[in-house]
Amino acid sequence: ARAAVEIAADLLGVMMVVTDMHGRPLTEVANPSPWFRTHADEPGVLDACITEWRDLADHPDLTPAFQLGALGFQCARAFIRNGTSLVGMVLAGGVGPAGGSPELTGLHHLDDAQRHRVLAALPRIAAAISTTAPRPAATAPKEDR
Repeated sequence: ARAAVEIAADLLGVMMVVTDMHGRPLTEVANPSPWFRTHADEPGVLDACITEWRDLADHPDLTPAFQLGALGFQCARAFIRNGTSLVGMVLAGGVGPAGGSPELTGLHHLDDAQRHRVLAALPRIAAAISTTAPRPAATAPKEDR
C-alpha cells in the first residue's frame, strides 16, 4: 500500500495516507503539504487529523468528496475492502478549499480538473490496495443442529 500511495500522491499533487477504519494511519503520510510538514510534530495536530479521518470513515456517502476539516484544509477518502468488509481508507488531503483565499499557504491547491482527477483516482487506488490485502480464511458453514 505504501508504494502505491507514494506514487499516487506525487502524481496527483496531494497528501495521501492509508488508515484503518478508526482513522489511525497504517502508512506514513506521502507527499505531505508544506503546512503538514511544518506542523505535524506539534501537539494535537496528528490527533486532530486522526479525529477527522475517523469522521470520514463514519460519513454515510460511499462516493469520495472533498470535505473541509477543522485544520482548514480538505480531505477525501475511498474505502479499502477485505472481502465484504471495509477495513481501511485511502485519504487524499492537505488540499486548500476550492476558490480558497491565497493566504492559505502551505496547502496543495487544485483546480477543478485536478480535483476531479483525485476523486476519480481514489476508488481505483483503494481497489488496487484491496486486491493485495490478505483475504480471511474460508470457513465451512456450520451445520444446523
